[in-house]
This record gives sequence, C-alpha cells and structure tokens, in this order.
Amino acid sequence: MPDFDQPFDPARSRSEKWDRDALTRTFGSDEVLPFWIADMDFSPSPAITKRLSQRVDQGTFAYETKPLSLINAVLRWNASRHDWTIDASDVRLTAGTMYSITQLLALFTNELDGVIIQPPVYFQFQHAIQGSGRTVVPNPLRLANGRYEMDLDDLEEKAADPSTKVLLLCNPHNPVGRVWNRDELQHVADICLRHEVLVISDEVHGDFVFSNHTYTPFLSLSHDATENAVSCLSPAKPFNIPAIASSISIIPNQSLRNLFDRQTNNLMLNHIHALSCVATEAAYGEMSEAPNATQWLDAAIGYVEKNADFLCKSIKDRIPGVDVITPEGTFLAWLDFRQLGLSVDPLDAFLANDAKIALKAGHFFGPSGEGFCRMSIGCSRALLEEAVERLEKAIGTLGLS
Repeated sequence: MPDFDQPFDPARSRSEKWDRDALTRTFGSDEVLPFWIADMDFSPSPAITKRLSQRVDQGTFAYETKPLSLINAVLRWNASRHDWTIDASDVRLTAGTMYSITQLLALFTNELDGVIIQPPVYFQFQHAIQGSGRTVVPNPLRLANGRYEMDLDDLEEKAADPSTKVLLLCNPHNPVGRVWNRDELQHVADICLRHEVLVISDEVHGDFVFSNHTYTPFLSLSHDATENAVSCLSPAKPFNIPAIASSISIIPNQSLRNLFDRQTNNLMLNHIHALSCVATEAAYGEMSEAPNATQWLDAAIGYVEKNADFLCKSIKDRIPGVDVITPEGTFLAWLDFRQLGLSVDPLDAFLANDAKIALKAGHFFGPSGEGFCRMSIGCSRALLEEAVERLEKAIGTLGLS
C-alpha cells in the first residue's frame, strides 16, 4: 500500500507549492507551510512512473499518432468507475483543461458575450473569460447551514439574457468541495437548454469523491443535455500528475466537435506529447484492467477524507473564529475566517506572518470568497497537524473564546 505519511521532499521536485523563491515572493517568507497550490504531496501510482520509465528507455521520440489504446482506456475507466458510456468519436485529446476551455470560449462566444460562473470558483475561469474579451456573469453559490447550494432562480434569470452564451460549470466544485448531485445538475441542464446556453463542465476532480457521495458526469444526464454540453476530464488531479497529464474533452455534438477540430487544426495545436499520453493511459488504462490497480486512487481518497475529518474536528474543537466547509470530494478544504473580523489584506498577513501557513486567499475566487481561504489537504497527516497547531497558537493571541 502507498505510504501517504511519507514527508514530501522538495529536493526531489521543482514543485511550485514548495519552491522557496515562490513562497518568498507570494507570502514574504519561505518558512510558511505550503498548502496553497491545488496538487497533492503524494508520489503517484508506481504503475504510472513505471510506464513513463519504460517509454523513456525506448529512446525514440518521433512524431506519434494519437493512441487508440488511450481512448479505449478513457472509455473503459468511465464505464467501470462511473457507469458512463462514452462514444469514442466524441473524445478529443488536448494539452490541458484550461486550454480546452479557452478554445471553446473562443469558438462559441463573441466579444462581450456573457459567460456564467458560480463563485466562489476556480480563479482561472474569470481570467479566461476576461482575457478573451468576454463578460463575466456571476451566479454566486449560496452558503446555507454550512453547505453551498446553487441559486437556480438566479441562474435562470442570468441564462435568460440573450447575450449570455455559456455556463462554465465546476463539477465537483473547486474550491468549496461540493459534489453536485444528479437532480441539481438536471436542473442546470434544463435551464441552459431552455435558453440555449452551452454548458462547459470542468470535471477534473470527478474521480476524487468521498464516501457517501457520487460524481455524476454532466454528459450522463440525457441526450438533450449531451447535445448542449462539453465535458473536460483529466487524470491530473486525482492521480497527482498535473505537470504531465493530458486532458480529455468529450464533445458529443457533431457540429461543435467539427468546429473544435477545425480550430485546433488551424492553430496547429493537434500534436500530442508522448509522455503525457503515456501518463494518462497508465492512470486510466492500467487501473481499469488490473484487479488491484485502483488501490492507489482509493487509498489516496481514503487518506485525504480522513485528513478532512481531522481538520474539521480539530478546528471545531480547538480554534474559535474559524469554520471548515465540510468537503464532499476533491483534496481541497474551504476555510471560513470571517468571524475573525479581518479584511482581505490583514487576513492574508495574519496567516502568513503569524500562523506561518500558506493558503490560497479566498478573494481570488471572487468577492464572495473574501474572508475564506482554500487549503490543499493532499498531504501527510503530520504536516496537517503542524498547520492546525500553528493556526491554533496564532489565533490564541487574538484573545477569542
């Protein structure tokens, strides 16, 4: 079984999360404990590193065809893991999820068109929309009794605007950790169909879901939903290979798919990276075929879920003025510091200078994220315990009770 308690060794990696210069630039010190980047500290499955080593040892790196074996691995994985049947002709390999999203926005919207997002949400969504001259249309999530929900009435109103063309959906949601259920997603699909709003669903965390929750692929809802949506998948997050994994776009609508193909061909972005393909196929293919091959992923999910339980209980019992939104999936935790009464800059300074922990400030995820922070808890339990102790000590100096 993998040893997730093994401390991360920064000397063996160019990890941005652990890089001393990056920490100093961002947080003013390299003495902070790093939890700010959305990746895990764990070594990936030995099956992936073994396949990569074997490929390098072959010693040839000519231009390659897109491997049918990789496509088949994607199909088998999703059929066995998520009971989702994907047509091979709908699958497109891309360099990364945000690459796919930016290309899809360029294809299916014009300048100033509206693109709906559901903040607090992955900050690159906003950057992609604004960077392409489109208009961000916020449909903020509602926090009720410690759990986030979609505001479907507001979504209906925003989608009804003729200038609104796309919904960027995060399923499961980064950073709040919601795993949207089938009923919620069906409501979204119905609204977007009524108003001819294309759904682009970022589902890179779909394989990393905790017990008692189920990931529902958006394209598994209905035929009508599939004709009005594109899903972006990747093993990058669940298998902790973000620097090398390929991304997969599933585009069932033939007209949309043809436009996407034409765009990638015109921009000469239709080549593949040999090692990315190997890593992706090793994650999906090997794990769906070998009897015990899902053990690494299942063990990682189980370990991180226990990290989440530890964090929620420790903060509730020991740290006044802070709450944790209980995650249903992902390796991310969303911490609520609003009771401390600190505005954006003082909160950032307090966490970096007093608590000496590096978190991703919530305001990057939109105005509704102010007073919150995202924490990557895909780390050893010892590191998480040290973070709790530092936070407890620092908040103790504030005199809260």
